[in-house]
Amino acid sequence: MDADEERRARIQVRVYRSLDAHERDDAAYWAAIPEADRIRLVWKLSEEQWRLRGELSNEPGLSRSITRVHRA
Repeated sequence: MDADEERRARIQVRVYRSLDAHERDDAAYWAAIPEADRIRLVWKLSEEQWRLRGELSNEPGLSRSITRVHRA
């Protein structure tokens, strides 16, 4: 099985006739994921959103500013 076939085998497509049906399935989906995994997923989405807005650099490590203090 090549990569495209493997990806297609994992994808699920559903058609919802109402918003209520979608909301029920969405809540059940997230409830089935362990809490630690949900937190990781939300953090990953948050980082991606910050990058898209330019608020998070793609550089690894800590952000550092270089300054000089001159006492008179």
